Amino acid sequence: MARMWAMLLPAIKTIDNIKAKFRLISNTSSLEVLCDYLCEFRFALIFKFLGFDIVAEPLGNKGPDFRIDRDGTHIMLECTRFRRVHLGPPEEDLSTPSMGVGYGDIQRDTKKSFSKIIDKFPQVSDYDSLIAIWNNDGDLEELEVGLAIRELITDSAAGRYPLPKGLMAVAYGSDWQNIKTGRQVFCFELMNIAPPISNWFEELRSVDVDEVLNAMRSKSLP
Repeated sequence: MARMWAMLLPAIKTIDNIKAKFRLISNTSSLEVLCDYLCEFRFALIFKFLGFDIVAEPLGNKGPDFRIDRDGTHIMLECTRFRRVHLGPPEEDLSTPSMGVGYGDIQRDTKKSFSKIIDKFPQVSDYDSLIAIWNNDGDLEELEVGLAIRELITDSAAGRYPLPKGLMAVAYGSDWQNIKTGRQVFCFELMNIAPPISNWFEELRSVDVDEVLNAMRSKSLP
């Protein structure tokens, strides 16, 4: 992993104001926190690959992680990560008859997703924004994130929990691709969104993250 990120460093350095991120990284000795920052870089490089101009820490370190600009408009991007807690489904011993081994806990993981999302509300405030989550927890899937979004929308409509006025969507990505759809990145919209931003989210859904990172390693960006 270290070699991969070393090769991506030239692309990361093309992000405006990226030194602000590097200063934050220099103040941590925690491997988990470092991986949190790498999650931010992963999403930033995805949008860089899609042709966006990106500014790191546009409002200082108490605001969103990035501002992404394209097509004459911009939104704020706040990133977070599900840290590795569960390894996911164990490999099944095919030599022994089995009824199948369950894994995950939908109620637990939906609650975890709900908490992860609302924890980022102060950073996005009421700016037009996208919260992007990268998942390193093997038990958790896009299903639980989708259920948490549905719960947030229901609670907001009932007046139980206010959503940030500008929060447009929550994106979710992981190393796993959905078997049925082939998607690796999902984008759950919280409101009706018009072009060009609706087109951005469709592009995000079509991304193969490994292909993006390979492309960013192999070419020199201006």
